[in-house]
Amino acid sequence: MAEQATYPRDATCGKCGLTFRKQRSGWRLCEQCLTVRGRMARGLPTVFEKECETCRKSFLPRRNYARFCSSCRSERARQQSLQWRRENPEWRAASNARSRDSKRNSELRIKYGITLDDFRLASSERHGRCDICLGVASTLCVDHDHNTNQIRGLLCRKCNRSLGLLGDSLAIILSAIVYLSQTAGSEDA
Repeated sequence: MAEQATYPRDATCGKCGLTFRKQRSGWRLCEQCLTVRGRMARGLPTVFEKECETCRKSFLPRRNYARFCSSCRSERARQQSLQWRRENPEWRAASNARSRDSKRNSELRIKYGITLDDFRLASSERHGRCDICLGVASTLCVDHDHNTNQIRGLLCRKCNRSLGLLGDSLAIILSAIVYLSQTAGSEDA
């Protein structure tokens, strides 16, 4: 059976070559070489230049274990991110859907006081049809009274925009109906 090393024991520093009392396994440097203050007091450099493993240029690492210069590190991280995205497209699609739903839910709660589930329920009850033109719309808009902020119904974008452009004024809408009926003749438009 192999003997286990007991600590503290004497060891040689990997940087300066001095003998020091090793307190535990894994220590390769004396305390003076480990600390910046100790290295400065002995006139040793506090930062060592290293060679980048990718581009072979020398650089000053922010940490002793750094293997790449900052530009190669950034490029490497970008490449790893792109590779992960290519390998996991379903995660990105699901994340985008969650983000879209969360944003829409917040908008509906803030503007109209309803949740996305309430909106989807109301839309499914109408079978996705606009309350004015009765056409099936891919996306329905919440129509509301701008004075009382009460929800009136769900409309397609075209009908909702038309009401908004007519200022939600019943008089203007009736005037438009009269105008269309006079100019259209006997046929419905």
